[in-house]
Amino acid sequence: MVWVELVMDKKGDKMIKRVAVIDDEKFTHKLVQQFLSQVGYEAVFFESGEEALKYLQQDNRFDLILLDYLMAGIDGYETLHHLKEKEWTKSIPVIIVSALDDEEEKNRLIKAGAMAFIAKPLQYHSLIETIQKSIRSD
Repeated sequence: MVWVELVMDKKGDKMIKRVAVIDDEKFTHKLVQQFLSQVGYEAVFFESGEEALKYLQQDNRFDLILLDYLMAGIDGYETLHHLKEKEWTKSIPVIIVSALDDEEEKNRLIKAGAMAFIAKPLQYHSLIETIQKSIRSD
């Protein structure tokens, strides 16, 4: 079961979705923050799979996880594997983001539990549309 934190805006009338962003590139953090804030989502950023997995043991109240595939330390595939085997995170939808252009690898990630794949460089409309579809279909 996923615990979703219901956060009210300043007027107290709007629910805010929480997105965990796991990516080792600071530029991606800034870009995703800008994109998500435009649609009223809260983003929590992690620079590695290890950091995210440790945090998610304590606070797993996320509506979605954006996960970079190519990272130092444990890569996106291994992080995805850990996310999907843990009771506290296995039902959170995961979207893989990467510059990777290998169809076989994309299929392997989808089979491992990723809900979708978004290519870098990130495009606003594509990212937001994929996130919204993934959250609704959960």
